[in-house]
Amino acid sequence: MGVQVDKKVVFMGVGILVGVIGIAIASRWLYKKLDIQTKLKLRQLRPEVRKKVEKFLIKAQKAGIQLKVTSAYRDCEEQNKLYAQGRTAPGGIVTNAKCGQSDHNVGVAVDIVPIVDGRANYKVPESVWNTIGAIGESVGLSWGGRWTSFKDRPHFYDRGGKSIAQLWTEQQNLANLA
Repeated sequence: MGVQVDKKVVFMGVGILVGVIGIAIASRWLYKKLDIQTKLKLRQLRPEVRKKVEKFLIKAQKAGIQLKVTSAYRDCEEQNKLYAQGRTAPGGIVTNAKCGQSDHNVGVAVDIVPIVDGRANYKVPESVWNTIGAIGESVGLSWGGRWTSFKDRPHFYDRGGKSIAQLWTEQQNLANLA
């Protein structure tokens, strides 16, 4: 007694396998197209956030939008320097967060900039920012462009259901163990 094989099922299974392999190869190729600064910044993130940001950048590339990561993890010195800007230091206000109050201080956030004609350009149309925001949200990131009091369109983050205070305490506890 031989085993009967449904050829449709076999072909469908092979088709799915080829599709999955094709997606993996395309994603790897797109990842290679990221600039070195972006790749280095991605290494500063918590692993679960890094995966989402990588998916975000690749999905944006597939949509024809080139993005560069300009900021990821920030230490206290860098965060406080940015907080001082527009207050006690020259320049405009760029953050409302002091050290320990920023998603960047705990490795769960990135700031990005669109690349247009080979150059960083924050002054893209609102519709482009909305598309970028929707792509980030589609992979599970939260978008600073949704904030009401201080819209931060370049800012994407994932706290994993925790507050910044909880993440900061976890980070400090891990640092004390080292």
